[in-house]
Amino acid sequence: MIDRLSDKIWKNSQFQQEFRDVLAAHLKSSLASGQTTQLEDDGYIERLAQSATILCQASDRMYREAAYRIAISLKEMDVLDSEAIDNLLYVVLSRMGNFPAISYLQGGENAPPKN
Repeated sequence: MIDRLSDKIWKNSQFQQEFRDVLAAHLKSSLASGQTTQLEDDGYIERLAQSATILCQASDRMYREAAYRIAISLKEMDVLDSEAIDNLLYVVLSRMGNFPAISYLQGGENAPPKN
C-alpha cells in the first residue's frame, strides 16, 4: 500500500515540480551564505513535508532518498518553525531506520514526546 501511494506521489507532476523547486532553493540558499531563501507558497512546503513522511517508508531507495532530501532541505533552509522541522526529521529518519542521525541531530537528547 505504501509503495503504491509512493508511486502515485512520485508520478504526480505537481510533486515533481515542487520537489525540484525546493532542491533548487536549497542549493541557492547554500551558495548564498547566510541568506534565507523565501519560498513563495507555504502550501507546497506542507505538501512536501507530508510526501516525505510517506516516501520514507517506501521500499524503493529513490523514494526514501527523496524523502531525506526534502527533510534536510527544509531543515537547512529554515522554512518551518524549529519544532515542526525537528518533528518532520524525526519521523522521516526514524521510519528510515536512521537512528544514529536522529541522535546526532538531537545532540544526544531523547526523541520528541509523542502527542
